[in-house]
Amino acid sequence: MKRPLATFIIVLVLFFSLNHFALASELLLKDIRFEKAAQGQEMVFFELSDFYTPEISTLEEERPRVVCDFFNIKIKDSIKKEIVTNGEFIQRIHVEVHSSESKIRIVLDLVPQHKYYVRQKFFMEEKIFALIVGIQ
Repeated sequence: MKRPLATFIIVLVLFFSLNHFALASELLLKDIRFEKAAQGQEMVFFELSDFYTPEISTLEEERPRVVCDFFNIKIKDSIKKEIVTNGEFIQRIHVEVHSSESKIRIVLDLVPQHKYYVRQKFFMEEKIFALIVGIQ
């Protein structure tokens, strides 16, 4: 009698584990918005279906850029591949879908000849990840 109960418990654990994995794989990037903020900052908002923090890197070259890599996430079709912001710091936002790597790369082109700081913030209730860019 103990064996069927143990088997049932194992099946339940596997079911809920696989179900959680399936839910996690359905992450969606719903929207990308640019906003000029107070105190000499600009922000990019990534609206998501659930909590997620992308990998962030910076390229400090002639053309400085901030790179955000989102892995195993889908993107809403209505998101433009290029968003021209005409910001004081952030000029453009490029969206690249790398389906072979299951990656969405979002690149922020920054105005050259400045030293920048980049901060990250997640708004839990709204499920929005934000990048805050300003001059050091």
